[in-house]
Amino acid sequence: MINCLIGTLMYLSFINGAWCLESSMVIATNRPTMVNLSCYSCSSLEDPYCLNVTNATQDYLSKECRSKEKMCSVTRIEYENSDHTGTVFWALERKCSSSCIQGCIILGERTRLHYCSSCCSDDLCNTNSMSIDLKMNNLLIVTAIMVHAIFELSLNLFKSLA
Repeated sequence: MINCLIGTLMYLSFINGAWCLESSMVIATNRPTMVNLSCYSCSSLEDPYCLNVTNATQDYLSKECRSKEKMCSVTRIEYENSDHTGTVFWALERKCSSSCIQGCIILGERTRLHYCSSCCSDDLCNTNSMSIDLKMNNLLIVTAIMVHAIFELSLNLFKSLA
């Protein structure tokens, strides 16, 4: 099985009166069509064992995906606490998916929901809770944008002095 990273999408959105920088990664796979993928399929709202899935203990949560579903996904939903100093976990969902966009979206103005997804394409690969990885990924993207902006400003300053 081979994963192929198609690209990273970055865009500004005007959501509920505020500009938000959003990023996501689109992942594709070339898994053979005759072999159906198996993923964990559950919601932490219905089954507390969905929070901490391991291959050895939660076999009953595995599901054979439909032929169009070539990805496993994990979606984590958190909301910001009232003073906006941190997030509080609300739910985690694991499932088969026909398409998956990896990244985080923040929705809302007063009560902000953090809706983060991760994607993979191996059998029973959706075991992580992925919040730390995606937050670090977004931090790296923002850092890269800032470095690029500083480089462009320095280049323009150098051109104006020359």
